[in-house]
Amino acid sequence: MTKTKIHLVTFIQKLILLVYKDARGYQFEAISSNGNIYRHSEIYYSASSAEAKGRLWIKALMSEEF
Repeated sequence: MTKTKIHLVTFIQKLILLVYKDARGYQFEAISSNGNIYRHSEIYYSASSAEAKGRLWIKALMSEEF
């Protein structure tokens, strides 16, 4: 069984940024208030690099979709 560990849950520009680690490495997702999940497929070697990329990614999502 693969363990997943959550490293960060924060609210950024109407989206929740979730940074977590699983067997492949650190990843992030964005979750909207209505439950839509925006997944990002890249793998990172640290929680801080996943968080930094996630923050930039959310800014880009917000400018495109909302």
